[in-house]
Amino acid sequence: MFEHIKLEYYYSVSAPATGGETTMTFKTGYDDSVKVKDYIINDDIKRGPIERFEVFSTGLVMFHRDTASLGETYSNMPFELHDDGIFYLVSD
Repeated sequence: MFEHIKLEYYYSVSAPATGGETTMTFKTGYDDSVKVKDYIINDDIKRGPIERFEVFSTGLVMFHRDTASLGETYSNMPFELHDDGIFYLVSD
């Protein structure tokens, strides 16, 4: 049986108009005991956007899509942007 998980939270960053690179960094606070499965949909930018899923043993699911002009991340748990420019998982 399939379990449907809604990726309700959306985060994005656009490439600078002047050129260059941008990154989004996500911190979960999980230790090494948390298992992560990485599912790659496409890892060749020439064939389309880079796309992958990360499924954590804690229930966290993240989907990442990157193009030359936009980086997007969807998740089923909220993250909060801190002053250091890093997104931190919001704990209960």
